Amino acid sequence: MFCVNDKLKAKRKNHIMHTALMHIVDLVEVGAMTAVFGYVWFNYYLKLVYFPFFRIGNYMIIALYFGLFALFCHLYSGFKISISSISGLIYSQAVSILVTNAVMYVVFILLVRTIPTPVPLLVMCLVQFGVGVIWVLEVYRLYFVVNKPKKTVLVCDMRHDIEELMERYELDNRYKVIKSVEINEALNDIEECLGEAENVFLCGIHSHDRNVIIKYCVEKDVSVFVIPRVGDVLMSGAENMHLLHLPVMKLGRYSPIPEYIIVKR
Repeated sequence: MFCVNDKLKAKRKNHIMHTALMHIVDLVEVGAMTAVFGYVWFNYYLKLVYFPFFRIGNYMIIALYFGLFALFCHLYSGFKISISSISGLIYSQAVSILVTNAVMYVVFILLVRTIPTPVPLLVMCLVQFGVGVIWVLEVYRLYFVVNKPKKTVLVCDMRHDIEELMERYELDNRYKVIKSVEINEALNDIEECLGEAENVFLCGIHSHDRNVIIKYCVEKDVSVFVIPRVGDVLMSGAENMHLLHLPVMKLGRYSPIPEYIIVKR
């Protein structure tokens, strides 16, 4: 019992350290993008401001850019090295750069009180895109040097081609499939089937059987990836509400709001 608890504590400690390190790596990229923006701001757009800022005002503009870029990168999954492909990460970085710079251009218009030339901003986009590509390639390479593929068990019922899909979409460098078992086999001897797993993929499993596996994995601090059935997809779109002092999930047919219908027509 104490040995298991020690293993769980060590695993959680490693997870916290890993998360903190990844946040530092993310902040390095956000800082580099902000530095490029700061150069363009101080050397061009600041000179066009109708009422120039004092020092704190300039710092607030820099902080605004820092926060916006970090926010959009998070929203567009630009930091998800562990589950994204290189092309997906580069795309997310490009979208984050364009959206952030578009927002800042609107801010420039408000500060300058006219429409300034976007040329410096476009050049900045190209430079930032280059920085983003370099960051993605280097961090992606280093991430999989440090983090070896995790031992993974596939538990299947209806689908048996998940291992081929993982190889096709280059997930084999993240997940090392050590075993593929039927759900009945896993339920009969769950410790034997899942004892060595760091990750478990559940493919087409009915809810009752799936809950048994999930409870075991949560207890053992094993990550679970569930490929949903039709019912799961419907439940994911449910409206959460409180009724009779209880949490309730409301399901129904899709009913668009009137504004959407008007715009669509």
